[in-house]
Amino acid sequence: MNWLWLNSVAFEYERQIPIEEQDGTIRHVHPDFYYPATDTIHEHLAINADGSSPFADYVAHAESKLVAYRKAELDVIQTTSAQSSDGFLLTVLESELSNRSVPFARKSYSDIVKALEPVVIKHYHKLISVCIKHVRASHLTQDMLLERTKSLHDKPRATEFAHVVCPSRRSCRSQALCGGISRRFWSRPRDWRRRSRPRA
Repeated sequence: MNWLWLNSVAFEYERQIPIEEQDGTIRHVHPDFYYPATDTIHEHLAINADGSSPFADYVAHAESKLVAYRKAELDVIQTTSAQSSDGFLLTVLESELSNRSVPFARKSYSDIVKALEPVVIKHYHKLISVCIKHVRASHLTQDMLLERTKSLHDKPRATEFAHVVCPSRRSCRSQALCGGISRRFWSRPRDWRRRSRPRA
């Protein structure tokens, strides 16, 4: 959903759509996303690479829903949890939307900041600050963090976070180092600073 918003893709979340069952009765479904520009339904299914699901009877229910969509001749995009775990979800989604000529327009940094409440920004600043402190205290490198992301459920998100935290840690360290040198220099007596200047 964040990716859709960042790229200015118009969508509706869980829009109610009526479809006709085999016996003629009307069934109302709520697909995950609906794209009004192309009248397209998008179902993101909790299905693993082996075709299983962590939820009971989920696979059969999902298949019956897809069959109903096909019978109603609806345009459907289908993505899965397996694609998310493998890091291909957004690539697949972008390709599917591009094939339907859905327009993309990346939001500017200022637009993103305006959309976020100050309390949200402050919260994430604090979160990243705490993570940097833990990383520094544990002497973790970026390679070590990236290795740990392999055992996490949401690998793509964890990987992106690792790429954010490590450069931020290095930036903080550089600023602290430069700031410490500057403070030590300007805290010296004036006569010392005069003597430390190079002579012509």
